[in-house]
Amino acid sequence: MGLHGHLIAALSEDPPLAAELVHGTKVRVPVVGIEVLVLLKLRASRAQDIADVEALVRAGADVAAVLAFLQEHETEHIPAFGRIAQRALLT
Repeated sequence: MGLHGHLIAALSEDPPLAAELVHGTKVRVPVVGIEVLVLLKLRASRAQDIADVEALVRAGADVAAVLAFLQEHETEHIPAFGRIAQRALLT
């Protein structure tokens, strides 16, 4: 199982994230919303993941929606996301 297979398996075993999976009709590739993607990147918290979150915010990710998702699922990531979003919006 490659990296994508592990990611899909991990998503399906994580209740808050499994509820967010969107299954396509023709292609069987699960898709998640920006909120879930941001949460996964905050969990990993590598330099590239943080840069990706900044880029998503600069590209127009709904900061309020991400904050609401984090509030519901993993509040410990709210301070980090707040700092990242603020930095992204100021640059």
